[in-house]
Amino acid sequence: GRVLAFYILSALDDALEKWSEKTITEGHPLANEHWHMSDYYNSIQQNIIKMPPSFCEEGSVGRFPSRLCKVSLKARTQYTPRADPGNTSIVSILKPASDGYIPSVAAPLYEGDDVPNPSTIVPEGAIDVRAILSQRRRGMRDLLFQEVNSSLISKKIDSVNANRRVDAGKVSPGFGWVGHSEPSGFCDGSYYSQCGRQNSSKCLLSGHNDARGGILGDGLSGWLVMSLEGLKEGIIMLNFDFWHGKNPRTEGWTELNDGKRRILKGDGDLLPNSTLFEYSINGNLTTWDLSRLLDHDKVVQRVV
Repeated sequence: GRVLAFYILSALDDALEKWSEKTITEGHPLANEHWHMSDYYNSIQQNIIKMPPSFCEEGSVGRFPSRLCKVSLKARTQYTPRADPGNTSIVSILKPASDGYIPSVAAPLYEGDDVPNPSTIVPEGAIDVRAILSQRRRGMRDLLFQEVNSSLISKKIDSVNANRRVDAGKVSPGFGWVGHSEPSGFCDGSYYSQCGRQNSSKCLLSGHNDARGGILGDGLSGWLVMSLEGLKEGIIMLNFDFWHGKNPRTEGWTELNDGKRRILKGDGDLLPNSTLFEYSINGNLTTWDLSRLLDHDKVVQRVV
């Protein structure tokens, strides 16, 4: 935290010095090219598009489409830490079930600042950067908390309308999905994050952010329905793990969605030979058997 604060303050000092020099010689207001970033970002994007084939294209063979190396991607995840966690999660784009249910993380055991941690106390006589920044940062954090809560509330209120739209495509959100391995709280990786405040934590004061969260389901969970806004390139990739074991939400169920439709039990394997993977895009249903599913299963990176 202190090292990062030093770099930010150093960059801010350089920026103010440049601002002063340019406005003294060129007058006010400061010219756009000195502080607008659009041209800089556009230049980076165009250079990537024009870049000749590299290790990315070479490594893509048999693993993923080579055009992924030069297109910008949008992603959602339950992994933490992540910036703006309420609006970058998979949960934030899920359609709720008919009763408003959305798989989510349990609420933290408590909110607010922790008791002082001796290892982070500012030495006597030193500049207290935390005290300087805390008020502004706390206001931003509270705003994000409100956005997260209002987003979930609006989803529940709109659940009936959402399901009418989905039902029109004969696909409705299931009841058997559950949040898995994601810590509770506000986990954006910052010094002021409030993360890991759940019963399973061995040290609530640690505020540990790192976790590979996900959404757990099985053959009884029903459909997982989400809205993908701004899809342009026609590339959709999902990260699946098949080793997390039983789904606690469907324990004891014998039917899809606990009673919506009868489904046959598997043979006990994580991926039995009877496995069927179904997906629907804009109402167009596709079904893969196990061999087809495994054909599309690519290990892009060992621990991703």
